[in-house]
Amino acid sequence: MVSPFQLLGWHWLTNDVAAGPIVRISPNEVAVNELASVKEVHRIGSGFGKSEWYPIISGESPANAGLFSQRDPKKHAIRRKLFSQPFSKAGIQEWEEMLKDRVNMAIAGMGKMAARDGGVADVLEWWTFMTTDVIAELGFGENFHALETGQPSQYTKDLLKTFILSGLRADFPFLFILAKYLPIPPLQHAVGAFRRLEIYGEQAIAKYRVMEKNGGCRKTLFTNMAEGAIDDKAIAREAQNLIIAGTDTTSVTLTYLVWAVASHPNVKSKLLEEIRQKIHSDTFGTADTEELPYLQAVIQETLRLYGAAPGGLPRLAPAGGRVLSEVFVPEGTVVTTHAYSLHRDANIYADPHRQVFKPERWFSPTQAMKDAFMPFGGGTRVCIGVHLAKFEIALGAITFFLAYPNAQVAPQTTAGDMEFENFFLIAPKSHKCFIKLD
Repeated sequence: MVSPFQLLGWHWLTNDVAAGPIVRISPNEVAVNELASVKEVHRIGSGFGKSEWYPIISGESPANAGLFSQRDPKKHAIRRKLFSQPFSKAGIQEWEEMLKDRVNMAIAGMGKMAARDGGVADVLEWWTFMTTDVIAELGFGENFHALETGQPSQYTKDLLKTFILSGLRADFPFLFILAKYLPIPPLQHAVGAFRRLEIYGEQAIAKYRVMEKNGGCRKTLFTNMAEGAIDDKAIAREAQNLIIAGTDTTSVTLTYLVWAVASHPNVKSKLLEEIRQKIHSDTFGTADTEELPYLQAVIQETLRLYGAAPGGLPRLAPAGGRVLSEVFVPEGTVVTTHAYSLHRDANIYADPHRQVFKPERWFSPTQAMKDAFMPFGGGTRVCIGVHLAKFEIALGAITFFLAYPNAQVAPQTTAGDMEFENFFLIAPKSHKCFIKLD
């Protein structure tokens, strides 16, 4: 029952509840971890729009906001429609051969590293090479050749800096602005990573236009935008955001999948049995990955525990406010939901913590489990790259464990190394994951 005091906002303003499904975490922000309330926040048409935090973390103004940071629902819908076909399952399957080729190159690179380094390879490094090459080719029509050289490009190095600095820019904007003017070369170089990414995007779109004019233009995820009324600077920003969003997210998830499976011999045994029974040649494709139920369960469990963006997704309470978990939340309050907490709710998932990596739970999930599962966000703002990510993860997992069925976690990587470093997107603290391949 909601009291008159709650309807007046008194319950929230006095912060008299210290713990529970909704907790005040700053003067104008509450965190929600109750399924019905989370569903309401992300329900299509609920009125909970993205907060000002999004354009801050992406470094965009409201006037030039891209798909990720666009707060206007109508503008977001128009922009998202341009991506709907290329990011659909059918659209991603058009890139199947390229995806498989890049996966195979990553697996071969791991093998060469292991042959040189005592049978051990850093899988995070090679998955990152793979995802940067894939997303650059999809976005710009050319890749960074990281898989060929076995070395990170300057762009890849800048990406790592922006993952960290974007979070700092959003949470400590004054310090970020101050850093621009401090005469410290390493700091200046790091802050300059944002502009270098912008320049690369602008140069890539310029090259695209030249190829288009000469009739040799390759299809990319941005072809629909390039053929429309979207200006080239906007396309470059979208391409830049896509690469940032589609690189470490997938490589980190794939790394945790390999680490988790290699850490649980019974899971690896079941996964290998299914793959060997149903994959009979190297001609398997993206559609085949969906016919492997245990693999899909392994991916689901990995995303539950190690989804790359488990942190807060801030929204603004709409006009008139809302009642969430029997607490009145005034209009304009930032309401944050966290996949990390929801995915570890013991009322929804039995034995929810990561010591229990249990893919079998996804064979007969409850409705609550399905509703609470949101590694890619929810509602109309769910990640547009979900099909690409799942296909990359599935192809990578199948190819890796077929190539290295005896894979196990190397002594160089401890459980502590795999704890989260969290700057909105997570990564292993050590930024490495060594796997013994033979």
